Amino acid sequence: MPYLRILILLCGLACAVFAEPRWEPVVPMDRQIFPSYLLAFSMTDHNKDDGFPHSTEGAGLVGFLVRDMPVNCKLACTIQIPGLLDANYSETYKSGGKIVWALKPLPWNYEALRNVRQPYTVTAIFRLSINGKSLGQRQVPVAVRSVNEALIGYEYRSQGEPWRFKDTMFSLAAFVNEDHPWIDLLLKEALDRKLVSSFTGYQSGQREEYLRQIFAIWRILQARGFRYSSITKSSVANERVKSQYVRLFEDSIKTAQSNCVDGTVLMASILRKIGFRTYLVLIPGHCFLAIDIGDRKQNIIGLETTMLDSGDTTSLEGSYQAFLAAVKVGTDSFDKNADKLGSAYSPYGVKDPNYQYVDIAEARKR
Repeated sequence: MPYLRILILLCGLACAVFAEPRWEPVVPMDRQIFPSYLLAFSMTDHNKDDGFPHSTEGAGLVGFLVRDMPVNCKLACTIQIPGLLDANYSETYKSGGKIVWALKPLPWNYEALRNVRQPYTVTAIFRLSINGKSLGQRQVPVAVRSVNEALIGYEYRSQGEPWRFKDTMFSLAAFVNEDHPWIDLLLKEALDRKLVSSFTGYQSGQREEYLRQIFAIWRILQARGFRYSSITKSSVANERVKSQYVRLFEDSIKTAQSNCVDGTVLMASILRKIGFRTYLVLIPGHCFLAIDIGDRKQNIIGLETTMLDSGDTTSLEGSYQAFLAAVKVGTDSFDKNADKLGSAYSPYGVKDPNYQYVDIAEARKR
């Protein structure tokens, strides 16, 4: 009997020493890298299950898939993506496994990611060794998207299972930037024009005062000549990966142009700065802003930012009437789609990914 145990042990050791596992590189989103998504997840706890079937691949991680890996294997991994990533790490996997996903948080060059303004293709190099034995290297062409492309969802599946859709609309919250220094300049301009005496958020407790503050921002953007732009499509030609072109805050200010998402993100940024609770409302082919103006559950208005250049923008009264019209259109659209939007306080289990109600504060927590 002891001889049998020794024989089994020796066989196990032999497998650990002589078996050569198969491996392949892993680049999520159909071998695409979304800088905005990596930046959004840069402070995330990657050790938590994010619902993606391939562990934390759903957070944009790249790495290795190892098949038939023996027990007590030490993996030494190298990943190089020119200009963006140069990583070396090792880890021992005591249990081994038929399928092992070796995906770890990586030292991305976040400054370089922030500066990617044009999509391009680059060759990523993967090297893997197990227990000191090199298993060679693989070269993978990777599409690097512009930082303006927000990942809004992708299809995935486990082996042998049907395709499923994973929505990531909450990542749009990363484009809401209430800390941008230009917001203070916009608010000062509104005060200098005496559109309001101060920005106090919800302190007054009066609906009329809330609307005055929101209109003051609306009026300043109108005075700066903001115009609606229909540029909404990204350059991602992939049916399984959905993305949306979004201008950064400073780009919207410089160009005085915004599409439905840009304008919504811009207004949400400024309103969050002064304390308002804001939401991104997404319906098929469109995005608009929702704002709490009182009790969170009962008094939410919509705002159609694509109407910034509508009506008489030359006079204060004409501008105010155009603002009220934009509130009416946005609120009517919100009420019309409310049943399909679900709850803003639990936006991750939506019934239909085409209808979403993203609470900026909740998305930030995630």
